[in-house]
Amino acid sequence: MRRPALRGSVALLVGLIMLALWLADGGLTGGSGARQEARREGSRGGTGYNGAAAVRTEVTGKVVIVHDGDTITVELDAPLADGTRRLKLRLLGIDAPEMSQEYGEAARTALDQRIYRRTVRVVYDETDRYGRALADVYEGACWINLELVETGLAWNYSSPADARLAAAQRAAAAAQRGLWATPHPIPPRQWRQQHPRL
Repeated sequence: MRRPALRGSVALLVGLIMLALWLADGGLTGGSGARQEARREGSRGGTGYNGAAAVRTEVTGKVVIVHDGDTITVELDAPLADGTRRLKLRLLGIDAPEMSQEYGEAARTALDQRIYRRTVRVVYDETDRYGRALADVYEGACWINLELVETGLAWNYSSPADARLAAAQRAAAAAQRGLWATPHPIPPRQWRQQHPRL
């Protein structure tokens, strides 16, 4: 006879915990900072590399390392739920030349000059096989991912295809900006297959 009372108590406790978590995440106001939002991005939603359901996360912080033309580390303004203060991420939907590839250093230098030591807003809902967040990065109103493609320092690598990134790549190629100034630029994916372990 005591089991129904115990089940009711457990259900009440679980409900109170869920309410407390919801309120801590901003409740009806939507939350901010490093809080995770359970909304899925229609065009970008999906799963993480491990197959887990994607949860949209939006954070802000200062860029502390520019690893290459499409990978950075951000010191977060507020820690993630797991206590993470530094987030390594790869810019979503683009592929910059490898560091040992032509235009690789130019892409890293341009990204470094553009956002190093600046506060950025990072939006992601998945990670890659290396544990990096796959993110859209914004500095003010500027979408950095798009900027790199527009200047000819990265390829559109979005799937499904992002119309703005695709249009930016066509325009950069037509104007022969950045890597498109070379007669036959090699996409980084193809270059990596031809030069394993470089």
